[in-house]
Amino acid sequence: RIAERTLVGLEHTHAYVVERELVTRVGQPLACSDWERERRHLEALDLFSEFDLSVEAVGENGVELVYDFRELPQYFIFPAMKSTDVNGWMLGGGGSLINVMGHYIRADVYARTSVSPLFAASEYMLWLTAPWLVNIPVKWEFLVTQVDSENPAKQFKEESFGVELDIYQRTSLPLYILYTADIFTIAH
Repeated sequence: RIAERTLVGLEHTHAYVVERELVTRVGQPLACSDWERERRHLEALDLFSEFDLSVEAVGENGVELVYDFRELPQYFIFPAMKSTDVNGWMLGGGGSLINVMGHYIRADVYARTSVSPLFAASEYMLWLTAPWLVNIPVKWEFLVTQVDSENPAKQFKEESFGVELDIYQRTSLPLYILYTADIFTIAH
């Protein structure tokens, strides 16, 4: 029987993020199939470069499960670029936080500006997503975008701002129900 369950190596991730993926419970018998299931769940989190389970004897009939984790880097920085027929080449930078404040929320942000003519157009984006909404297992995404673009040669001007919230509810079928709320303003 499982007498104890210990999590080691969680420097940034809160323990509850891992615990809600575990199927083993203190007081239950240990089954190898439980570890296989837990391993798949933990791999799907994409928060750890590696993790392992060791089983240690406790008392006469008990075992302690020790989960040992090595977390991935918490952020990545990258170049953000694209080319369009309206604005030409746009360059900038961006970054991703894969585990905001240890709550398994991913945040991506970028900013780009046109190269020629320099600063004639700009784009900004913030995207947050997580598979849980507080303690409810529903996926959510929150997106904020802003575009300011002008190309006199093509007689084009756009100023837009958008906010979007999407909530995905799992059904008993292999389908999701999508609830969405959007606010967009566009000026030409």
